[in-house]
Formats: sequence, C-alpha cells, structure tokens
Amino acid sequence: TPHLEHTQNSTIPAAALIMKSFYPTTISFLLSISTAVSGETEEGHSTNVSTKSVIAGFKPGIKSIFEKQGPPIRLDGRRRLQWPFAQSCTTPMSEWITEESNKLSYSTLNDYVDLQIGLLPFLSKALFDDNEGDEFIGENGEYTNELFERNSQLERFWRLENPDISTSESLLLGAHGSMLRDTDKLARIAEIVYEVNAGYSYEDVALLVQGVVEDMPGTYSNPLLTFNAVALSSLAASREFGIDVVDSIVMGDGIIEAIQAQGFGTDGPDFVLSHEFAHILQYELGNDPPVGGYSPGENRRQEMMADAMASYFMAHPEGGAHSVEEVDELHVTASLLGDYQFTQP
Repeated sequence: TPHLEHTQNSTIPAAALIMKSFYPTTISFLLSISTAVSGETEEGHSTNVSTKSVIAGFKPGIKSIFEKQGPPIRLDGRRRLQWPFAQSCTTPMSEWITEESNKLSYSTLNDYVDLQIGLLPFLSKALFDDNEGDEFIGENGEYTNELFERNSQLERFWRLENPDISTSESLLLGAHGSMLRDTDKLARIAEIVYEVNAGYSYEDVALLVQGVVEDMPGTYSNPLLTFNAVALSSLAASREFGIDVVDSIVMGDGIIEAIQAQGFGTDGPDFVLSHEFAHILQYELGNDPPVGGYSPGENRRQEMMADAMASYFMAHPEGGAHSVEEVDELHVTASLLGDYQFTQP
C-alpha cells in the first residue's frame, strides 16, 4: 500500500483510499451513503444531530469509491460493527470487534460509523508522514524493532526471488489513535475528506471528531481507532488523483492489539506485515487497483494471493523459516480476520 506525500494543493480525498488492507476496509467512507445506520436509534429517533448539522457528506472522489465498494465500517441490524468481508460468517475477530463496539454508547457508535473515524489515523499517517524518522509500531513501540527487521528481511527476500522488483523506497509506518489529538492536522484531514454545512469550519469538524473519540473507552487509545493494516499504492493514487505519493505499509495499533487478544503473540503481526508487503509487490508487478477500486470478487482474489505470498515467505528457509505447524497457525490468523468477502460476486 502506498504512502502519500502531502502537498499543499492536492485533492487527496481518495489518495489514501487507494490502499489494500489486511482487514479490507477497502478504504471507502460512509455518512452520505450510510444506509446501515442513518443516525437512528432502535426507536428510530435521530441521535446524530451534531454530526449531521456539521457534516454535509464526503468529497466526490471518496464518495465515488464508496458507491462501487460499499462502506468499510457499518452497523448491521443488531447494532454490531461489520466490515464488508464478514457479512456471512462470524469469526473470533468479528466477535472481538463486537465486544469492543458494545462498550460504546449508541450515539458514540453511530458517530464513529457515520464519520468513519477508524480510517482517519491512517489518512493522517498517509498524508502527513513521508519518512520513517521516529516511527514506532505498537502503541508503546513494542513492535518497532521486530517489524522493521522483518520488513528489511522481506525486501531482501523478494529481491532475491526477482531482482527486477524494487521495494526499498516503500515505507513502514505506524498508525496511532493519539494522532487524532492534533486539532490542526485533523482539520486538514477533514478538509480532504468531508463536505461541511454552511456556518461550520473544518476545525469544527476536527473538534467534533475529537469529542466522539473522547467519549470512547480509552479515548485515543481505543483499538477501534486503528483496527487495520494497509498498503498504499502510489501509482494508483497518482493515476487517479494526480498526487505524488510513496508506497507504504501502515500498521495500526488496534489490529496488533486484536491479534494479541487472540493469543498469536509476535507471529500474527509478522504475518500481517508479510501480507501487506505482498500488496506492495502486487503494485510493483503492475497489479494496481483499477479506476474506482477492485470489484468484490477481484478484491477476494488479491487478498488470497497476498496470503499465499505471505505464507511462502514465512515458510521459506531464506524467509521466515517457520515450520509447517507454525505456518498453519498463521493461516488461522488470516481466517480469524476473514478478509475474503466470500459472499460477494
């Protein structure tokens, strides 16, 4: 997944949306096309007055991707958070998401979904951080050394497999909920993402988002804020939106916490990184997302291909050198996440 360099006048709306994620939130937002929530309580009364009074919708570039791919974060009829890939089955990970979302009040959960707040830390990282200086992975940096070392190993391994592949310029970055504390930066992201109603500023939007986050358990440390790992495609962003970007992988604190909660320790994040690196390889081989993004069926193929490539690396003696049993456990990590949208065409 590509990393986005921010530019003063770029219309980055969907630049950050041209990414492949381990939890394929296919980076498409919601709100104006949100049919799953639409701001209603179980009794049908609006709870999103403040959100709807400030936000008019999403910028056209983002909305067009939603219309093809559907919203990444939604609520089902039983008020459970859903991602598009997990519509027909329940996994331990989806149960974990439900448990975390049930800790939110109804109005906070609605606002989280309507604003697609779980995507904003990734946009912040993609748009405003174009180098690896002072980067850390994990909320307290506990995965920094391990994953940077693994990333270097991935670069060496795939270069040996195909000398024509060059991934040395791709970046490894960490997404943290704490990034949303910066009101000025958040306002800049809001200007890229949202349309606002008359009388409101993008700083108002930033303060609105921060208010929702501060109503969540753990506030800026809540794992739902960064429950993803994404690979950003520079070529697709440049082709579709005229933005100069750098390929990058962004690892969210939330996805790492979720994997740890399933008992997979360090191997789980390693596999997620290897999966996202496979998306970078797909881009290098010319397999970038088409205009408007992948269809669900093609998205499934891309995700399964990335899992196969990640497994090959993890099992290879010159790669992760894992045993067959260990690789089988890593496959469980992938199935726990359930990122294949099997019910989709």
